[in-house]
Amino acid sequence: MILGVNAEQEELRASVRRFLADRAPLTRVRELMDGGETDWAVWEQAGAQLGLQGLAIPEAYGGAGFGFAEQAIVLEEFGAALYGGPYLASAVLAATALLASPDEGARRGLLPDIASGQTVATLAFTEDVGSWDPAAIRMSAVKDGQDWRLDGHKSFVLDGGTAGLILLVAATDAVRLGDGQALQAELGARLLPDGPVGAVLGLHELADPGQRRPVRQEAPDRGPKLFLLRTHTQDHG
Repeated sequence: MILGVNAEQEELRASVRRFLADRAPLTRVRELMDGGETDWAVWEQAGAQLGLQGLAIPEAYGGAGFGFAEQAIVLEEFGAALYGGPYLASAVLAATALLASPDEGARRGLLPDIASGQTVATLAFTEDVGSWDPAAIRMSAVKDGQDWRLDGHKSFVLDGGTAGLILLVAATDAVRLGDGQALQAELGARLLPDGPVGAVLGLHELADPGQRRPVRQEAPDRGPKLFLLRTHTQDHG
């Protein structure tokens, strides 16, 4: 097996490196770090000029249709430049979670804006112990009429303070949360084999803060679910 990068991938690396050197030099990055800020103009240009947020999102959902190899190149260059934008949270974690979900309507409705950078999304999976094991999920989702009531705590939500869309994993009241082995058995063969986001068995939409509307009922009621929370924190204008 020959491991390496092709000419197209090398050009991608060079393009990202030039972009960051021009738009996000280290002096500017450190200035933003000191102030705890994000340069949203750079974020928007990364999408408009290079299409980076949608690089690994399929073309059917507004992306470029490349794979993780190309996305890894972008992550390497962002890391080398200390770029602090929400790329890992939105373009990698949240987008991958949506792609792992069986909810085609959610993919078509949400991924195009993530691919363009218009929506900053993140994934709220881990809790206080920091585990990506589905059996460690203790946040509960209890039916309240046609809606769901979430009860619990999430930790380590990357860029949660600036995201306009939070994808949150919770266990439904049909699962005995204290019995991790029972939960694992319940998930069993239904877990997708692609890592931590394999726990996404369905997507239900929650109301915006202060509003109520029914959730979709497309997924079975048992096991961890991916809930959609729209926030009012994303104001990058």
